[in-house]
Amino acid sequence: MIVDLKLERHPLVFIGHGGEFMEKIRSFSQEASVIYAFTDEHLDLPNVLPRPERYDEGIDKVKEVRPMVTFVSTEDEDLDRRIANAVSPYSRMVYVPDRVNLSDINLCAIIHNGPISIGISTRGKSPAMTVMIKKKLMAYIRKYSIITDEDAEVIDFISRNRSRIISKVRDRRRRRIVMYSIAVNRDIRRMISERDGDPDMILQKLIGEK
Repeated sequence: MIVDLKLERHPLVFIGHGGEFMEKIRSFSQEASVIYAFTDEHLDLPNVLPRPERYDEGIDKVKEVRPMVTFVSTEDEDLDRRIANAVSPYSRMVYVPDRVNLSDINLCAIIHNGPISIGISTRGKSPAMTVMIKKKLMAYIRKYSIITDEDAEVIDFISRNRSRIISKVRDRRRRRIVMYSIAVNRDIRRMISERDGDPDMILQKLIGEK
């Protein structure tokens, strides 16, 4: 199961340094509300609060804020283990790169295309294969236009009207059918893409608005 965590709702704590540390904190900083980073690396990233204290101070911060995720990568396996074991009771999830036995989650390789994100995972068995498959999928997406600008515009249209649809279509099963009908409706897609016509009129009929 691949889960899309709402990181903007919770603090994160990063402890460590090195290439893996920098790569992941850059990625997480785009989504997290705040990251407390205990590191000797120079950081100038959005939503990141660098804390050049000792790693033990990072453990204390985990106990204080109870983060959604604590990321540990010190490039010292014994130290990684000690920190992971110390923070585990206080962090909802712990992630240590390439240490499946110390981690509560496996990070996916992500393909971003506008509002669409596709996660690829081997469940920690082969990160290298995950990256290779990501590159293959990206090539296919570009070559065959699997995800288009029109798809992104339809997603935005549905998102803007989501509360309205939910209020009008109470039954969940029927609502799923209506949502799908909106997504594949050729007239709605054409109107949104060409900026011609009124897709709202079709939406009204699909959800039973008078």
